[in-house]
Amino acid sequence: MSPARRLAVTVLSLLLAGLLLWVCTRTVWLRVDFAGSLRGPVTVPVTGAQLRPELGALGLAAVAAVAALLATGSRVRRVLGVLVALGGGWALWLAVSVLFGPGSAAVVTPPSTDAVPIGVPLRTGAPLLAALAAVLLLFAGVGTVCWARVMPGMGRRYGAPATARAAPDPDREWWTALDSGDDPTLRAPGTDPGPTR
Repeated sequence: MSPARRLAVTVLSLLLAGLLLWVCTRTVWLRVDFAGSLRGPVTVPVTGAQLRPELGALGLAAVAAVAALLATGSRVRRVLGVLVALGGGWALWLAVSVLFGPGSAAVVTPPSTDAVPIGVPLRTGAPLLAALAAVLLLFAGVGTVCWARVMPGMGRRYGAPATARAAPDPDREWWTALDSGDDPTLRAPGTDPGPTR
């Protein structure tokens, strides 16, 4: 795979992970049933933003990592890759803890003051999207660490020039020609002085 393709794959992985994490915060992760004397049984949906608000911040961080990846050199990219991989591991833990852990109804606001949760919260498949986004983050982080040296950068044209180029001084050129034994007044303007005598 060429260095440009490696960079493109990493950038696309980060962008897709950020999008999936944003979608995860908007979808329903749990449905909790409540029973109360005033309203009877009520089902309350719990979104990813209510259950795992950290995923939204991780999605924004993934998108910000794209800009950092494009603007930095290999050493900073390695550090960035480690941070992205750690974020992916954290997102994976957050998703798996909801998928396989005990359902948390504590974050749900009861529909009435006397309502109490009943039964086991019903899980949806939304945490699987978060797990997929986490795997993409892990891939992007490990890829950044491994490919940091060969990935192309923004280019030197965006950096500050190391030395400013001095404009040629015609008077100095004439003196240099005279010092070398050539008479610059004998040649036509803009021509090569030719070999010196």
